[in-house]
Amino acid sequence: MASNIISSIRVWAHIQNGHSMDRARPLLLPVLLLLTFPLRAAENPAMPKKMCWAHFCGWGFNVRTMYDEPERFARLYDRTLLGEHTGTDLGVTSSRRDQIREAMRYGINGFCVDIPRLDGYGALGSLYRGAEGLPFKIALCVDGWHGTMDEVVNALATFLTKWGQHPNNYFINGRPVVFIYKHSRTPEECRTILKRLAKQGLQAHWLVQPQRETGLWGDAERLQSELEVFDGLYDFGVNGFTVDQMTARLRNGRAALGKSRPDGLLCAGISQGYLGPHNGFYRPFLGTGTLRDNWAAALAAEADWVCLCTWNDYNETTHFEPSVWGRDVMLKLNRELIRQWRGKPAPNRTPQVFVSYKDEVTLGDDWHLEVTSLPYTTPSAICRIRILDLGGNTIHESEEIDLPGGSLFCHRYQLNSPGFHGPRELRIQAAVCVGNDEPTWQELYPIVIRPGGMRSWRTVRFDLNDLFSSPRIQTKETPEGTRLSAVFRSWSWWGRAELLRNGTEIASQDIAKFGPVDTAVGFLVKPEDRRRQRDLFTIRLTRRDRRLTYSPPVALGEWGTDTVDLPALVRGTDFDEGWRERHWRTPWRLDASEIRTATVPDDELWRVLLPLDNDTGDTCEDRGGWRVQACRGVSNRWGGTKPALQPAWATMDVQGQSRTALRFDGRDDNVTFPFRTLPPGAFTVEFLVRPTGTGPQTVFSDQNGGLTVRLDAEGKLVTQRSKTRLAVDGGLPVGSWHHLAVTYDYHELRVHRDGLVTGRTDCPASLRGINSRPVIGALCREGRPLSEHFAGDLAGFAITARPLTPGEFVLAR
Repeated sequence: MASNIISSIRVWAHIQNGHSMDRARPLLLPVLLLLTFPLRAAENPAMPKKMCWAHFCGWGFNVRTMYDEPERFARLYDRTLLGEHTGTDLGVTSSRRDQIREAMRYGINGFCVDIPRLDGYGALGSLYRGAEGLPFKIALCVDGWHGTMDEVVNALATFLTKWGQHPNNYFINGRPVVFIYKHSRTPEECRTILKRLAKQGLQAHWLVQPQRETGLWGDAERLQSELEVFDGLYDFGVNGFTVDQMTARLRNGRAALGKSRPDGLLCAGISQGYLGPHNGFYRPFLGTGTLRDNWAAALAAEADWVCLCTWNDYNETTHFEPSVWGRDVMLKLNRELIRQWRGKPAPNRTPQVFVSYKDEVTLGDDWHLEVTSLPYTTPSAICRIRILDLGGNTIHESEEIDLPGGSLFCHRYQLNSPGFHGPRELRIQAAVCVGNDEPTWQELYPIVIRPGGMRSWRTVRFDLNDLFSSPRIQTKETPEGTRLSAVFRSWSWWGRAELLRNGTEIASQDIAKFGPVDTAVGFLVKPEDRRRQRDLFTIRLTRRDRRLTYSPPVALGEWGTDTVDLPALVRGTDFDEGWRERHWRTPWRLDASEIRTATVPDDELWRVLLPLDNDTGDTCEDRGGWRVQACRGVSNRWGGTKPALQPAWATMDVQGQSRTALRFDGRDDNVTFPFRTLPPGAFTVEFLVRPTGTGPQTVFSDQNGGLTVRLDAEGKLVTQRSKTRLAVDGGLPVGSWHHLAVTYDYHELRVHRDGLVTGRTDCPASLRGINSRPVIGALCREGRPLSEHFAGDLAGFAITARPLTPGEFVLAR
């Protein structure tokens, strides 16, 4: 490119001055200097000073199976709206330009691309090529320098040599910016790596995250040691902290830069929350509150840049990319915050109103719906929310919510502990009225109040401008099953219809029609498509332009007539605000928690029941009503199995009856459940078990301490929930069958052996905000391999989301 410019200059000099080419040569030196230094002074033309990056995962996400297949052991909670194969292993290179263009639509200026393997740095090639010709930047984001020093240096040298001068880098003093999420090295090792690169004439401008996102950058010496090596600070983004704590983290970084790197950049992370299908971790989203708190912290610390966490990490549900359940709400809100940060004028526009809420609630918790409105320039408007039962009767309606035109506005609408006396399946509708207009109600996704614990922890979002009129729903019984039809009015329509059962897509069909105004889109629900005694179905219609609507929900089936009394913890807050200690972010509605009794149908409760008496395959049949997949011999967090890790099916005498049961070898066997199988509150967990070995061994554990049942070296039976520990003498005698039950009722943790209480201790009332992978036959701890394997036989296992009395124990009947 430079040679072409020089040739043009030579010709220009010759023509303008009438001199020969030889006499034009003296002009080349000053021209080259002009080419070099002015371009370096403006190394990033067309880019704003205040850059907005997005952390981009450089690998593919297998949403085509992990989301689209509803019966997966570990299933993602959302999927991209950018196309079936976008970002998947199959389409990973073919969709990069689409993702870049989509990011640009929302004011994002670059991707910092997370690559955890040294041999993966070349994967940035598809992103550099996808960005060519566009005012969009690409940067490597280091996710661990694992390997020998030579391997690290060689990988970085190869990358910088091939891509370090690509025009879609962001350059500072002629060096491409590289982010470091983590380097997994000592500062001295990092210094050596950079020196060896410099000897090869290879340099970068390094922005490092000095401490992980679980802390507040309070170690000043650590920050200083990092800044003695690197050029600036990169914050990945934190959540689960107050806005004051987030601000303190960034200000600690700013202070360290002031001491060690006065000209160094501070890039603040913008996070929205965390929900991991592969690890059970959770950090609250708070509607859009976590995003807004992160922005407030970034502004308070006077951050130079910001970086969204993340564009496309569906494994951790931190994605901003337009998606099925999140839509593009967070991108639109972030674009508005970028505008305000840069001091740009607001565009002329109509009211832009977003709605965010959780679609499931644990009975006892409050339910919050957040209304967020951007500045607008048309006549003043209001928003209204109303709650209906499935029959269309209004249960509750909000007062008019005034939407100020000149500012960003958030309002929280709430129901206090719904579901005790009214229906537990509720329709949600919203309307925006401009001036004196009558409301046009838009159907949103319904909510379900779950006795014993919600199963879905996601936050759903809607831009009310993207909704169109809801279709009518029709049902018709046929010999094959129930036909559900959504009837809508449109002369032409191009898009997709999806059938949802209890919040999960189970069938879909493409629609492209031109013709009669009334169109019916039907799905047949066969008996094998049902999952519970009562299932909630709805049909979602999504147009090609991503505008959408939901049909009113329809319940198929009825709960049984047998009822039980369920203790429910009433805390006076919702799940997200209740995730940490009382009043950690905002005041709770109640000064102290209450335990209230609810009478509910017995089969409405969450229950897992593994009789283990008629199984032969890789999974254990669940007859508890929810069809939970309990897999033998799981080898990873995604549910992959290995025969060597599987307890054996064996025929044995179980309390005088010859039947099938599971035999654990005490070395490496396990049965593993999907994440969040254990109820977050009150429970009963039962085992029909016969130990055959001695020494430390674990009968049952949850990855993050929800419940552990194990035998210690002294033969004591040790049970633990969170920090409450109970040790019982006598344990479980070897060679004998025992019915073992552990109950928790918000007051006590109790251990029952063969129907008798053998131990009890006070246990604080709480709902666990992290609820992860339960395992039978091994001790499961986050980040560690399974250990303390159980040696013995198991002839039954059950979980019930309420405390049972000995006369109610499922396995003792």
